[in-house]
Amino acid sequence: MGPRRVLSSLLVVLAGCETRPLAPAPVSANQQSALTAPATLGGLIDKSPLVAHVKVVSATGRAGTIGTQATEALFTDLTLQVLGPIHGNADSLALTTLGGRVGAREMQLSGQVVLEAGAEAIVFVDPSIALHPFVGGQGGVLPVSDGRVFSFDGRPLVEVRPGGFVFGRAPGAPPLPPALEPRGTATAIRVLPAEGAALTVAEVIAALKAQP
Repeated sequence: MGPRRVLSSLLVVLAGCETRPLAPAPVSANQQSALTAPATLGGLIDKSPLVAHVKVVSATGRAGTIGTQATEALFTDLTLQVLGPIHGNADSLALTTLGGRVGAREMQLSGQVVLEAGAEAIVFVDPSIALHPFVGGQGGVLPVSDGRVFSFDGRPLVEVRPGGFVFGRAPGAPPLPPALEPRGTATAIRVLPAEGAALTVAEVIAALKAQP
């Protein structure tokens, strides 16, 4: 799982499809660190005080300001029920993320995590990181659908390795081209991207708990 950064440029979408850019929201060093996914699965778990299978009980947008210049912003208050703890312990979580929707107004943060009430996911969370609690941004959220686990952009999770997650192609997507993968002293060998059904929640939880 390679490093992934989430940009801080913001955009508010107003009624009638009118758009108005806002000044970039301030991002602290701790927030930027949380938004950068570690290079290994062990690193992702180590940076996450809580890893759990959760259900979104509520997701409520609200307006406010951010930073010393009181920049206009929208926020989403999330209440998560912990269905199955994997690393760390909690029964529920109350988190606030930057970005969201209030009426006809919407603030989109590039790469932001958007969760709706009723959704389930396996999440990697650091609640102490204000407004960016999901470690690695979208890389720290694995949505669950019909008991199976996917990437945030809808690709099936087909394998959990110490180096990270292996995803297949999204349903209906064209076959992926062969990729290059290091092997021993050779520069690279051609391998086919993984195919197969998404792992179940139980399989992913067991694999995560087995990580050293």
